[in-house]
Amino acid sequence: MKWILLFSALGGLLTLGLIFAKEVKIGYIDSERIYQNYEETQSARTALEKEINKFRSTADSLKARLDSAEAEYESQKLMLSEVGKATKLSEIEELRKDYNRYLESVWGKGGKIEQKNRELLTPIVTKINEAVKKIAQEEGYTIIFDAAFEKIVYAEVGLDITNLVLEELNKEYKPIAGAETKKRIAVFPFYEANTEAQQDKLGETARANLVSLLRTQPKIEIIGKTNITDAMRSRDLSEGARIEEKNIYEIGRELLADYCLSGQITRQGKRISFEVTLSDPKQQLSIATEKGDAPRIEELRSALSGVLAKLLKKTEAESGERH
Repeated sequence: MKWILLFSALGGLLTLGLIFAKEVKIGYIDSERIYQNYEETQSARTALEKEINKFRSTADSLKARLDSAEAEYESQKLMLSEVGKATKLSEIEELRKDYNRYLESVWGKGGKIEQKNRELLTPIVTKINEAVKKIAQEEGYTIIFDAAFEKIVYAEVGLDITNLVLEELNKEYKPIAGAETKKRIAVFPFYEANTEAQQDKLGETARANLVSLLRTQPKIEIIGKTNITDAMRSRDLSEGARIEEKNIYEIGRELLADYCLSGQITRQGKRISFEVTLSDPKQQLSIATEKGDAPRIEELRSALSGVLAKLLKKTEAESGERH
């Protein structure tokens, strides 16, 4: 499920007052960066992920009932009468319809996930709009552009009010003295080590699942995918290719990452095998590598979750040693 932030109210241009009534002062924000760094969006993202996990659990139960009914029919069909076969097939068809209806009601257009997404985002968008307006009025801006929608070719230093807006929004989330700071983690694209993995783009699937799992961790800050991609491109590194350790360390330090996650993935038939490496870019150290596999694509997320849990324990242990 892609998390979608609808800045419909921001729209790309926020106008304050009549531009012809007074001297015009123009500024801009980056709504995408605000979205990524506003604490409340991270909380909302975690809440959405929990809801999605509940929906997945129900979907898995419905699918298990369907699979069980189909397996039972296959084992009994030679002993069933034509009437018995028809009855069983009718039951299977009803289970299949129930399963498909549920998937559509949850993941389809206008489904429960989309509804929940909007429910969580509406108050966030309102708060962002209010913060932009407050800062703009305090600083005397007449018009605020949104760089996420409008291409900014050139702007003088000082016209970007993104940090001021973020500071305003995150005031209520300022850390208590002595509180543990978040660990910054960069998740790199996985190396797709065989043709089957490349065809299914399993490297990006694995990375997306890891990022989604990390979002549920309150003590972790995920470095944006765009930042990692840009840093790779500047070094002529392509996604899906093998990334050398020295490049991971270099990019990790550049992005101020505390830890980096990288790995490789293969597919043989339905079975998917992978390994994930946790490294410390500051120390230029590979901390641990954990291997895992999934009998099929539907179980990849669960397998990655188990491996990630082991690696996160390593970060806790290392943090303890540092202190």
